[in-house]
Amino acid sequence: MNQRRRGVKSNFDLGITTYVWVLSYRSVSQGA
Repeated sequence: MNQRRRGVKSNFDLGITTYVWVLSYRSVSQGA
């Protein structure tokens, strides 16, 4: 149970990181 919850947490963190990275990448592309 604990390990499963940790897996969900890491997937959530990965999603947030990817989302932020994409937003940053898009803003840089539009700025340039």
